[in-house]
Amino acid sequence: MDLLLPGLGLIVWNSLFFLIAVAILTKFAWKPILSMLDARDKHIAESLEKARQAREELSGVKAESQQILRQARKEREEIVGQARKERDSILEQARQEAGVQAASILDDAHTMIEREKQRAKDDLRRDLAGISVTLAEKVLGEELKDADAQRKSIEKSIEEVTL
Repeated sequence: MDLLLPGLGLIVWNSLFFLIAVAILTKFAWKPILSMLDARDKHIAESLEKARQAREELSGVKAESQQILRQARKEREEIVGQARKERDSILEQARQEAGVQAASILDDAHTMIEREKQRAKDDLRRDLAGISVTLAEKVLGEELKDADAQRKSIEKSIEEVTL
């Protein structure tokens, strides 16, 4: 039972050694330990503040990137809309030019047809005048003396008659 109940002398000596140990630790080790704990506490606080700032910065960057993305989409829509307008304008201009060219080609074709028609009528009149003169010579049995004058007279008469 003596082991469980220490003597008064043992308690005094243990208390004395404990107080000496605390005094030595307080004098030499307590300040460095406290300064180390303070430094660690300060480092942890700074790290937490930096993490908070990083989170805020990240949310700001995220919002900014979303704004940039919205702006890029808007610009893309504007560019696509402008390209569509330009395409429609080019197509409309091409249609108008094609219509003008088609009308010009038709007018040229009508003009050429009329010219060819007139030329064919003129050729037919000349041929008819020549045939008439030849027939008249055969019928009369003699050559007309002034064939050119007679031909002009017949051509004039044929021109008066419409085909």
